[in-house]
Amino acid sequence: MAGQDPFYLVKDDIQTSLNKAQDAFIAWQNAGKGSSERRRLQPEIEEECKSIAWQVEGMSTSIETAKQIASKAMQSNTTPGGKLSSAMQQDNERYIGTETQQQQMIMRRQDEDLDQLGNHVQRIGHMGLQIHDELQGQNVLLEQLDEDVEGTTSRLAAAQKKINTVLQKAGLKGQLMIIGVLIVLLVVLIMIAFS
Repeated sequence: MAGQDPFYLVKDDIQTSLNKAQDAFIAWQNAGKGSSERRRLQPEIEEECKSIAWQVEGMSTSIETAKQIASKAMQSNTTPGGKLSSAMQQDNERYIGTETQQQQMIMRRQDEDLDQLGNHVQRIGHMGLQIHDELQGQNVLLEQLDEDVEGTTSRLAAAQKKINTVLQKAGLKGQLMIIGVLIVLLVVLIMIAFS
């Protein structure tokens, strides 16, 4: 008889859905933060929770209807069978209350975990923006450095041209004379530095 009672059939369906949601939630918790497994499991968990909520709502509606029918039957018939029906109804109500509390607790935990996940995502987003700003600043500095290097390179090339021009005009004797003057200048500077 219990196998054909719609209450027990729905109860089994709800229990199966709860088990699936719980298993998916445990897998979600064990998956690494930000992993593709977590992203895949999240909609599945939400869908299971919606399904459970829908099933419990349907069961609640059925129970309310059954209550109305039972109260009418009890008003018209107070036989021992009516007392048995009342006991079954109380068992059903207790079970549904327990299952509803468990489901609400699971949903609260999931909401808390999703809130934490959202906070982590926001924090990562802020860090990403800070890194972006820092990289832009570094890029500006690198562009300035590149411009400075280009300017220095062009000035060195111009100085090298002038030196080559002077050396070509001076010839061998002029070069030897320049070397001599530079040596004398070096000696004078060394004497000034050590005296």
